[in-house]
Amino acid sequence: MKKLSKEPLVSIVITCHNYGRFLKEAIDSCLHQSYQNIEIIVIDDGSTDNTSEVSKTYKNKIRYFYQNNRGVAEARNNGVYKTKGHYVVFLDADDLLKPNYIKDCCEVINSNNVGYVFTQVHHFGAETFDTHYPDFDINILVNSGPYINVSALHKKENFKLAKFNPGITTGYEDWDFYLSLCEEGIVGKLLNKPLLEYRREENKLHISSKTETLLGMYRAKINVMKLHPKLFSNYYMIKFKAKYWPVVIIKKSKLILRGLIRK
Repeated sequence: MKKLSKEPLVSIVITCHNYGRFLKEAIDSCLHQSYQNIEIIVIDDGSTDNTSEVSKTYKNKIRYFYQNNRGVAEARNNGVYKTKGHYVVFLDADDLLKPNYIKDCCEVINSNNVGYVFTQVHHFGAETFDTHYPDFDINILVNSGPYINVSALHKKENFKLAKFNPGITTGYEDWDFYLSLCEEGIVGKLLNKPLLEYRREENKLHISSKTETLLGMYRAKINVMKLHPKLFSNYYMIKFKAKYWPVVIIKKSKLILRGLIRK
C-alpha cells in the first residue's frame, strides 16, 4: 500500500499559449522539485503549435486540459478550478521553477500568517539579472505597481476571494489580482531568494510586453486603478495623470515626427 504523504498537496498550474517549444522545460522543472507531493496541470489556451503533443508525452505525470483561446486570465481561473491541492502555484509555460521553489515557499507560508509567498526572480535569456524586490508592503504595491510575481505560492482559499479579471486586455492583470486580495485583507511574504526563472526573449509578444512602453504602462495602470476606487482616490488618479501624461505626449509626438507610428 502506498504511504500517504503528510505534506499538503501543491497544485502547479502551467498556462500555455503557443509555447510548446518551452513547455517541456517548464514541466520538467516542476517534476524535479525537492517537494514531492505535487500535481501538475497544463491549461492549453487554444494553442495551434505542438503544445498538445508535448503534454501527451508525460501521460499520467500531468493533467492536461484544452480550452478555446480566452486569454491568460481565463486560463489561470480555469486551472484553479481543476486543482485538488491545498496550495496553488502558477507558472507560465516559458518560465521555470528552481528545484527548491515549492519546498522553501511551503516552509515560509507554514510559519507565517500570510496568504501567499513570493520570491525574487532570476531573469535569463536576452537579459540576465536577479530582482531585488522589497517584502510585501501595501503602500509599495499601490503606489509603485506590480512587483509580486504571479507564480507566488497561494493558499487555495485565496481564490474564493479574488480571481484574475478576463476583461483586462492591456496588461497588469496580476497587479489587479493582488490589489483585489489586499482589499480582502490578504497579505503576502517575500522569500528573498531568486527561485523563479523568467525567460526574456527578444521581441517577446505577450500581455506584459504591452506595458513595457511608457504609453502602455500608463494605459494599463489607469485601467486597473479604475477597478479599485477604494485604493485609488480621484486625487491620486489626477496626480498620476499629471505626472505621466505630459511625458507620454512628448514621447509620442517625437515618434510621430520620426514617422514611426501613426497619428
